[in-house]
Amino acid sequence: MSDASEQSARLRGIGRRARTVLWGLPLVVVVVLVGNWLFFVGVLVFTAVALREFWGIAQRWGIQEPLRWEIVPAAALVLIGSLLRGDAVDLGLASALTVLVVGAVVRAAATDGLMGMRCVLDGSIWAILSIIYIPWLVSHLVLVRAGPDGVIRTLGIIVLVWGADVLAYVVGSLLGRHRLAQTVSPGKSVEGAVAAVVFAAASGVLVSHWIVVAWWAGGILGGMLAAAGLVGDLWESLLKRGAQVKDSGGAVPGHGGLLDRFDSLLLAAPVAFWLFSAWSWLQTGVLR
Repeated sequence: MSDASEQSARLRGIGRRARTVLWGLPLVVVVVLVGNWLFFVGVLVFTAVALREFWGIAQRWGIQEPLRWEIVPAAALVLIGSLLRGDAVDLGLASALTVLVVGAVVRAAATDGLMGMRCVLDGSIWAILSIIYIPWLVSHLVLVRAGPDGVIRTLGIIVLVWGADVLAYVVGSLLGRHRLAQTVSPGKSVEGAVAAVVFAAASGVLVSHWIVVAWWAGGILGGMLAAAGLVGDLWESLLKRGAQVKDSGGAVPGHGGLLDRFDSLLLAAPVAFWLFSAWSWLQTGVLR
């Protein structure tokens, strides 16, 4: 590809990301603002679609999808636990994993031979991964939304992560010279990653008053969210690279699947939840 063609492709990519943010961000803002139940329904829809995309990738790896009666209740238990909060969070995850283990044992008992049992075990390992990767990670957004200053903090997470993601792509496309992870995601650059972390840290300081944390805590939050988002993006790229697919799906026409658009946010959600929790503990003197 010539330099002109490559530059044109990069500009088209920047345009696609900008359009996604322009229509996607207002939609997400409305869902977050309206209320807990609409937000929870949105999380359920996202989880269902993202799990379907994940198993599409897994099957390209040669993994046989477990039965729906295992995956669906396991995901529901995790999300219901986050909705109820408290001890129900751990209970939901433990119950989900129990469902998957029982399902694996039942299916293994019905197979003949070592290869059949190995196939069941491989599928169950990926099933556990899918439940942790999607419903468990995204459940932390439910916890943040239901917590103190939940609306503004949830919106702050989304804006910081998506803003850093867009900036990393723009800087990497226009100025990137050093590849960050060539074999996993050739398009990502060190320059883009550094710009994203610096931008998010500075933005975290600027919005610290609105998300109700100290300025230095806002800076730490922004920088860590950008770093976590980058790792989340690379993780999904690793899954797709191994499966030899470009996009996780077609839920967002012209832009790929929901996992492609939310991969950064998935890993950033628990980081944000624990940082907000740590800030609350500091305020109440638990860590003093």
